[in-house]
Order: sequence, then C-alpha cells, then structure tokens
Amino acid sequence: MGNIIENFDTDVNFWQVNPELKLPKIFADLYSNDKSKGKSWSSKIMWGLAMLVDSKSKFHFLSEEDRRKIIADDWIEDSKFKWDDYIEHIKVFTRLTQTRLSRSLLDLGKKIEERDELVKETRYTINNAKELDGVLSNTKSIYELYIYLTNEIRKEEDTANVEGVVKGGRTESAGEKGLV
Repeated sequence: MGNIIENFDTDVNFWQVNPELKLPKIFADLYSNDKSKGKSWSSKIMWGLAMLVDSKSKFHFLSEEDRRKIIADDWIEDSKFKWDDYIEHIKVFTRLTQTRLSRSLLDLGKKIEERDELVKETRYTINNAKELDGVLSNTKSIYELYIYLTNEIRKEEDTANVEGVVKGGRTESAGEKGLV
C-alpha cells in the first residue's frame, strides 16, 4: 500500500494527474479560487505539498525545515508564500495520501529532528551529564523503531504491487478484477 501520488512529474498540472484530490473541500476551494491560467498556482501549491509530505519525493530525506525552505524558495518562488497559510492543507494532504505507517514514520522523523537539535544545542555540564547520557543511550532504540517502520512500509508497498491484492492485503473480488 503506497501513497496515491504515483507521478511526480512537476511539469504536469497536479490536478490533471490527481483529479480526485479536487474532491475534499479544502482542496476544492484552493482549486476553485485559483484564477491563474490552467490553475497553475494551485497546482504548484499541491506539488509543493507532495514534495513536503510524500515519501516518494526526492526531498524526503531532508529535514522538514530544509524541505520547506527549498520548496518555498526554489519551487514556489513567491515572496508572499507562507507555509502557515497551508497548515490545514498539509494535514489533510498527509491524511489522504499517506498510510497510517507512513504518517507514523513522518511523525517519528519530526521528533528525531527535534531530538537531534536538542542534543546538538545542549552542552555537557556536571549537572546534566547523566540526563544527556541517558538521552544519547536511547538513540539506538529510536532508530530501530524508525528502521522497523521503514521496513513495514516497504512490505506494504510490496503487497500493494502484487497483482490481485488490494488495500489491506486482501485479494481482489471478481468485480474488482473486471470479471463480473
């Protein structure tokens, strides 16, 4: 089971390759309020959301902060653009396009980034050495969880790529196979 964004060709209008995402009200409003030619502005925003959230994005392994900066500065290229204006869009996009495991991995990745920043900014002192050592000693188990989730997502995707198997790992019905 993978994500619904199958084609990351940002030269193509997002709405043409993902028309079903015009259905949720938050995206329908973005689409209908877009007065640009061919809905190119909202398409650019949606590709930005995909690059930010989707594990198939080439930017996936960057920190969220770095992804946001690259997308805003180099893709959207509009000084008025603010991610804060799209917080609900990000939430809905994530919920609709990512599996539960993928969302968990995204959340864990954010926590690891926060944790890494905390460790980086915390100086060792005689007063905090024991606590900091405890934080550092837990690193292995946190990364083991991250690897576990990554492997489970791969298994999900492998199952989804098997012909005759649908979401949830069940076998396609005769109707789904087009036999009836």
